[in-house]
Amino acid sequence: MLSSTLAACTQHSEGTPQPDPTQQHQPSDAGEPNDPFTDLAACDLLDDILDDEDFPPGEKSSAGGKNACQSTKQGFGSVSVNLQAEYQYDEFTYDSDKIFPGEVNQRRAVQIRDALDAGRSCDVSMEIEPDSRAIVGANMRHGDTDDACGFVEELAERLEPLLPEGTR
Repeated sequence: MLSSTLAACTQHSEGTPQPDPTQQHQPSDAGEPNDPFTDLAACDLLDDILDDEDFPPGEKSSAGGKNACQSTKQGFGSVSVNLQAEYQYDEFTYDSDKIFPGEVNQRRAVQIRDALDAGRSCDVSMEIEPDSRAIVGANMRHGDTDDACGFVEELAERLEPLLPEGTR
């Protein structure tokens, strides 16, 4: 979120502009999304939900937006968490036959199975607010899409209580 340090100025007696202590500028939210994730880091959440899975610490990723994280475990594959404001939980351009509605701990969600037709991948997108979502996903080196989705469902159940209340 863009913040501003502007202050209103007043003329000091020598003609030098000085901040006016009686004027305070409040940053405008006009045109900026309400980001429910400002106090959350995707990597902290990813590390928490992978705590017992023997994955290395997550690393920031640009693939899922500005608040995204990924961890790769040799021989297993990768797992990611993406926290995205300005997107509805079910707003995807994948084939509709790959998207399945449901819930995670009473929170609306969709499961996206093998979105990129590469096999062995799955994502779960959970609603945070009407225009925000949290996505957890896995791309596995072995097994199949069912295996990936089973693993991701477990991770989504661990992640959900760590997320903002939102629409739950």
